[in-house]
Amino acid sequence: MLPGLAKRNHATMSNIMSRAELERIKASVLPSIENNSKLERKKALKAKSDERLKNWPNTLEALRLKKESFIKDREAEEEAKRQEIDREEAEIRRLARLDAMKKANDLIYAQTDKMKLLKSQKLYADVIHTRYGQIDHKHKVKEHDREIDKDYHEKTIAEVARLKALEEEKVEKTRKLVGEIKIARFEQLDDVRRRKEEQERLERENGIAMKEKAIASLAAEMKEIEAKKKIAAANNMRMLKANSDLKSIREQLIAEEKAAEAERDAQVEGIEARKAALKRLEKERFEKSQVARQRMIDAAVEQLAKRSSADNALLDRQVQDLKDKEDKKFSDKAARLEAEYAETVASRTAQVEAKRAFLEKQKREDDILAAKWKKENEDAIQAEKDKVRRAREATIACKELQRQEAEKVHRQHLEDRQREIEQTRFLQSIDVSDESRFVELCQAEIERNIKLGKPVYTLLKALEYSAPKLLPAKTIPIDRNNVKGNKD
Repeated sequence: MLPGLAKRNHATMSNIMSRAELERIKASVLPSIENNSKLERKKALKAKSDERLKNWPNTLEALRLKKESFIKDREAEEEAKRQEIDREEAEIRRLARLDAMKKANDLIYAQTDKMKLLKSQKLYADVIHTRYGQIDHKHKVKEHDREIDKDYHEKTIAEVARLKALEEEKVEKTRKLVGEIKIARFEQLDDVRRRKEEQERLERENGIAMKEKAIASLAAEMKEIEAKKKIAAANNMRMLKANSDLKSIREQLIAEEKAAEAERDAQVEGIEARKAALKRLEKERFEKSQVARQRMIDAAVEQLAKRSSADNALLDRQVQDLKDKEDKKFSDKAARLEAEYAETVASRTAQVEAKRAFLEKQKREDDILAAKWKKENEDAIQAEKDKVRRAREATIACKELQRQEAEKVHRQHLEDRQREIEQTRFLQSIDVSDESRFVELCQAEIERNIKLGKPVYTLLKALEYSAPKLLPAKTIPIDRNNVKGNKD
């Protein structure tokens, strides 16, 4: 036998039951007739036991019943809660349906011409209020900028005044310093002048004293020279006297010679010899006299020369001393003037250095102030540029937001327009002549705008709005042929 066929036969046999088997099963399940009395007796005992144990709470049956009762009560309570929740949900769904219906009616009513007019007037009022707010904000911003500029101007004026005061204080200090320097310079000049005058006075007194001393010395020297001259004159007189004596002697000798010559002349024979002897004697005498005279002259000249040389040496020494004193005085004066000039140059150099240092310090301070002002100006300019840049960026961002908002509004407008087109047919079938509701809405919006401080005359215009009357369509028949003929 094939395996598939065996499986089908086995399945068929498992589904078929014989009558004997069915009877046997019933007999094993159903109680027999002879056992009914026993069952009744058990039931009676069970009833008595239940009646007796009914009030016992600690029995197993009581606990089981209590547990079953608790489960049933809990299920009943949960079912009651579920029913309550279902009722609440049903109420919520009902209210949601009513709310949705109300919203739908409101949306439908909001799409009417009057509500569109009211909405447009509300938006117009909001735009006017926003515009007034923008104008007010612009005025406030201008006023704030004006206050900032005023504050900056006041600070600038105060800073300029402070710097001007500092500059004036510096100028005053410089002027005082220059005045003190001038006073010190004048005092130095006065001191130098006094010292110079004192020195000149001393030099003058010394010169006068030296002059008087020189005059006295010269007078003494002149007296000495006069005495020497007198001595020399006396010597000369003595020499002249000696010469005159010599002359007289010579004349005497000449006379003697003439006498001798006359005697010789008388003697003819020895004239020539005597003449020659006389000449030779005269010559010798003359030479002797000349030698003696020359010796006397040389002695006198030598004595005079000695005296003159001594006098000249003394005079030269005195003159040299005077010259040395004058040279020393002039050299001391030159050295003193040079020292004073060096002191003056050093003082002037110190003053120039102090002035240069002061000017350099002032220049550094001016450079620091200029750098500070330059930095502050650059910071102010940069802050102004940053402010302009931030304002421009804010404007660009605002423009971008406005553009995005405009695009969004445009898309929303297109969507609203599409919905309006789709709902037009439905809206045409709805009665929108609820004037009282429109008036209430207008009054509510007017009160809200009054509370918010917004303009209301646009809403009053909307409240006064009345729909234009539409003329009925013409019902007069038209002869199209005539119209066509007229066109031809």
